[in-house]
Amino acid sequence: MPRPSDPHARARLLDAARAVFSDRGLDRAKVEDITTRAQLSKGAFYLHFESKEEAFRELLAGVVSHLERMLDESSSEQLATDPGDEQTIGIYVDACHQKNVEIFSFIWENRALMAMVLEGGGSASYQHLIEEFAQRAQRQTAVLLQHGVRLGLYRTDFDLSTAAAFLAGGFDRLARKLVREPRRPDIDAMMREAQALFLGGLARRDVLDVMKREEQKLSGKQAVERGESLAGRGAITG
Repeated sequence: MPRPSDPHARARLLDAARAVFSDRGLDRAKVEDITTRAQLSKGAFYLHFESKEEAFRELLAGVVSHLERMLDESSSEQLATDPGDEQTIGIYVDACHQKNVEIFSFIWENRALMAMVLEGGGSASYQHLIEEFAQRAQRQTAVLLQHGVRLGLYRTDFDLSTAAAFLAGGFDRLARKLVREPRRPDIDAMMREAQALFLGGLARRDVLDVMKREEQKLSGKQAVERGESLAGRGAITG
């Protein structure tokens, strides 16, 4: 009687392939390395994949498509928003920040594969991956900048294509820096700093004034909350 196939074999092979590709890159990885790590036979591997390249493509396609969906969702939400007063400007800017934190948290959580994406897949055959992704990010950045200009958030005296290339390139370098970190950094603080630099260069002066006032209000509220928290702990322990 034939032995039933393992329903989890494909997932086990992909998990093993992810680890092997992360350690060795595509060119130096061998099918035997993957099957040994997965504790499966080469026959099981070729039952699911024609080659190590096919397994690699599937892994990269999954992480890149998820990241692209996150970028698309962020862009769609920003394009559907029209901050018309001081309060909603602060909400809009903070929502953009939170999306950036989500995206960079995903990059950190998938840093081994993302490092390979950013380095062209660890193989000369995949160097086009990062360029295609970078071009997509740059186009989306240009659309969002244009949206911000129409809303009156940004100045009008800058070159759109230059600014989009500059910003997309900056976030690309931050992603490359992130995947090399030995420990998870403060991604929230990193994104706050990036946003402050970006807005400081492109936002209209009155918008910056609004944001500064909102930031001061938030800082004051947080200081009061910290004071109340400390007072509460003192009452308990005193």
